[in-house]
Amino acid sequence: MFFDVGSGGSGILTVHHKFGGRKRSSIGDLRAHDGIRHGRMLSAVDLPMGGLGLPSDAGLYYAQIGIGTPSKNYYVQVDTGSDILWVNCIQCRQCPRKSDLGIRLTLYDPKGSTSGTLVSCTDEFCSSTNDGPIPGCSQEVLCQYSVMYGDGSTTNGYFVNDFVQYNQVSGNLQTRSVNASVIFGDPSIYIQRNATLTTYSSGGVVERSVHESTEDSRFTPSKSSLIQEYKCLTQDL
Repeated sequence: MFFDVGSGGSGILTVHHKFGGRKRSSIGDLRAHDGIRHGRMLSAVDLPMGGLGLPSDAGLYYAQIGIGTPSKNYYVQVDTGSDILWVNCIQCRQCPRKSDLGIRLTLYDPKGSTSGTLVSCTDEFCSSTNDGPIPGCSQEVLCQYSVMYGDGSTTNGYFVNDFVQYNQVSGNLQTRSVNASVIFGDPSIYIQRNATLTTYSSGGVVERSVHESTEDSRFTPSKSSLIQEYKCLTQDL
């Protein structure tokens, strides 16, 4: 999967089919997945543009990115139609540690990355995200967020800033690894509704429409960016 970056090159993610390499029994899984996927595409009432909180309902492909310092690998869905990127957090007790394909899923630990920092509500990003200053804000108060998906799933928590590692096209059939500073959410709770499918391959979601990036820049939901919004989710079923 290619995407344009502002520095004149192209970013690249290697995508994998989440049912690839599975036995014939996966045909039934693929059929069930396809039914949900087509239903989502055709529905204008049950599934509004807010999307779904469960990536495995519609996501068919996944890729690997690096997050934090030292960098740890995360497998994320890239075919969900979602406009955010998120990974499960270490606080989540019920989130899967391994996918149905046997892939070990990494959980993000804010304390395990030397480059990860908490975002204060005084940060310009926080004011921009909340369309103005936060009442009662001070340097010690964290920038919080709350999101509700179209299927009723919700996530609440605070924002963190950390590095995301991905590949950028540097020449003919050549790539190089680059870093980008991303502000993302580290939730205190994630409530999932109407969960029907097992997570086959991923522990997160990455948005497919990517437009602009520069090293050591911040990406926000209000700007054309590599990651429009990045959230770390915990789960309470």
